[in-house]
This record gives sequence, structure tokens and C-alpha cells, in this order.
Amino acid sequence: MKKTVDPQGIAPPASAYRHALLSQGVTDLLTLSGQLGEDADGNCAEGARAQAELAWQNVQAILDEAGMGLGDIVKVTSYIVGQENIAA
Repeated sequence: MKKTVDPQGIAPPASAYRHALLSQGVTDLLTLSGQLGEDADGNCAEGARAQAELAWQNVQAILDEAGMGLGDIVKVTSYIVGQENIAA
């Protein structure tokens, strides 16, 4: 069984995608789409650190909605623009 996961409190998907898809079976698998550093109103945070913090808050909200936590994450791929933003 598959269920979309689009929690309240984060910006709604900007197009025809969903924040996450929960595939339920013997083992549940939650696949998240890319999360941006934007608030619930769709405003992008200023600076790399603030954007990263908001992106992770969005990930946490999605995990919470699916009944999961940060310890359930298997893989993360991040895209960082500009070497000056890597430390943040």
C-alpha cells in the first residue's frame, strides 16, 4: 500500500509532486523528495545555514507525519551551491 505524506506546517509542494511517499509492507519505506530551505509560506531563508536548518526542519516534519524519526534515515543526498556554503 502506498500513501502520500504532505504534512501541515511546511510549504505545500510547488508542482505535481509530493513531499514523500510511504510504501507500507513488511517493512515501511519512506521516500522523500528534495526539501528546500523555505518556511511554511514558501519564503526562502537568507543564507546557507538558515536554509539548511529549515530544510532539516521540513525533513523532520515529514518523518513525524509518517511516524518515523531521524534514526530511520538510511541515505541523504544534498546539493550545495558554492564552496563558501559547505561549512554551513
